[in-house]
Amino acid sequence: MSRNKIEYFPNSWHEFPSLEEIDFHDNRLQSLQDFNPLSNTIIKINLSANHLSDDNCNNLSLAVLTHLNMSHNDYKSPPILYSMDLLQSLDLSWNHIRSLPYKWSSGFMNTEYLFLQNNMIGSIAPGILLHLHYLKELNLSNNLLTEFINITELSEQIQIIALDYNQIESFDLPNDADDSFRNPVEILTMSHNYIRFISVSFLQAAGELQILNLMSNDIKQFDNHLLKYIETSPIQAHIQLKENDLQLICGRTICNVLPYLDSIFTVDGTLTPCAYPVRVHHLTWADMVTPTTGFDQMGCNCEYTPQ
Repeated sequence: MSRNKIEYFPNSWHEFPSLEEIDFHDNRLQSLQDFNPLSNTIIKINLSANHLSDDNCNNLSLAVLTHLNMSHNDYKSPPILYSMDLLQSLDLSWNHIRSLPYKWSSGFMNTEYLFLQNNMIGSIAPGILLHLHYLKELNLSNNLLTEFINITELSEQIQIIALDYNQIESFDLPNDADDSFRNPVEILTMSHNYIRFISVSFLQAAGELQILNLMSNDIKQFDNHLLKYIETSPIQAHIQLKENDLQLICGRTICNVLPYLDSIFTVDGTLTPCAYPVRVHHLTWADMVTPTTGFDQMGCNCEYTPQ
């Protein structure tokens, strides 16, 4: 019953005793008050693109539900979900959610995919993510976050974290993180934030990391701690650094590090090797021939501007 002008849920659910999927997306629904389907049959529900909000009844409990899509609505607070032990995917993207209530996730602890992008969330309170024991993907892109999430609260199954288009200035492990902590995330995207440096402690704990997208941040250089780490511990991940205006001061350390960066870093910005300011339009470390003291000997396409 999608793409109609329905304003109220039907009251004849008893006529569909074996109903497994409900699709009311793109209608004019405003409340869940009349939403009382048989809870022992419904597996998938799509209520996206309506006018549902927290000003009306927003409690929902369906025991066997596995997929719930409530994106593109008018929620300022997330709906309260309880006794949804089989819920695998929850989509609350494109709402107006500002915060997540404490223990909010305790009603759907087995969820694997949580989509909260394009809201107005300013912070994630401690403990919010602890209940999601099987979470594999978390999307909080395009919110108002100013701090990196406490990654130690995420499940051991976490694979993908998306935090693009926020206001995050740094990413690191919390101060109380155990030295033995290992972060299982495989893909972390944090483009278009205000990040200024790459966290060594995060890289040390991220043994499974495959992609780290830091495009369009404020990273201008590699600090000595990071350079030393790269030199002694080759990074396996692809780290995207385009549009950061990155500057590298060339010296013995940089030259020793270059072999470890082969086919890892993609840089688009301002590099400063030796005494020559170089504007590099697109440079991939894999294109370099040998690590020397000047990029002019590496066979890459650069434009030199004499000082």
